[in-house]
Amino acid sequence: MMKSLIRFGRYQKLKVNFTNFVCKLCNYVAEDYNKLKDHLGLSHEVKLDLDNNGVFPYRIDSEGYKCAMCPQSFQNYRSLNRHINIHFPNFVCDQCGVGFATDERLKAHSQSHISGSHKCDLCDKIFKSISAKKDHVARIHMKVKKHRCPHCKEMFKEYGQRIKHMVRVHGVKVPEFRCTMCPKVYMFSGQLRVHERVAHFKTRKYECDICQKLCSNASVLREHMVCHSGERNFECQVCKKKYGRKKTLVEHMRIHNNDRRFVCQYCSSAFVQNCSLKSHVRTHHRNEIKIE
Repeated sequence: MMKSLIRFGRYQKLKVNFTNFVCKLCNYVAEDYNKLKDHLGLSHEVKLDLDNNGVFPYRIDSEGYKCAMCPQSFQNYRSLNRHINIHFPNFVCDQCGVGFATDERLKAHSQSHISGSHKCDLCDKIFKSISAKKDHVARIHMKVKKHRCPHCKEMFKEYGQRIKHMVRVHGVKVPEFRCTMCPKVYMFSGQLRVHERVAHFKTRKYECDICQKLCSNASVLREHMVCHSGERNFECQVCKKKYGRKKTLVEHMRIHNNDRRFVCQYCSSAFVQNCSLKSHVRTHHRNEIKIE
């Protein structure tokens, strides 16, 4: 296998079927693929790049298709092959933040973001990309729940919902993707990539045609365009006020729920919105504000 790794490029992965994790040097039986790699390095001084060793580890046997990195199993090889992107997010899509194990996979995915007019065959909605249309059909019309919990029979529409379920119901440790440049920690690798691109690399390549504002990704640009179009598609079911952004509606709902999460550090007065707290401090505690 080592000769094959030398022949392969850094991101041209070699697919290997691991039906067991036994060290051929000492017959040590490891719990999983990562433990076997650790053992080879510590006990036998085998030099391995533990983060990127050129291997796609699979477990394919009579019981089905299993990931060698986590407990999840699949009904077919295609689903398992797609799942491996989660463990090796080496290449990240600039538009949606999804990570892929190889450059070729990212290029194939990027085709789904090509703008156009893609009408849903089951309703009148029109989407700018094929991926958005497919996601709409699966979630809204087909009610597809494609993410199964490996610990029970519960199914979920989105991968994130399954992770939260596993943490809450089965006590699985929350996945941690730590930023190497600041203390931020995220549950999903895609969130970390977006954070790095926006907060540290200052990537701003999506430009508004009207005011030339630069945005970090396509979704932020779409949200920004609301201020030019005047669209108000998010309506409060309590008072019927309409807002251009879902985030604004969520913040508005705190008024009806009496959610006073912004507390004054000087007098403990609480407010629904942060702007109200700032106004309160400027008005009533101007002399107490510490100048750093």
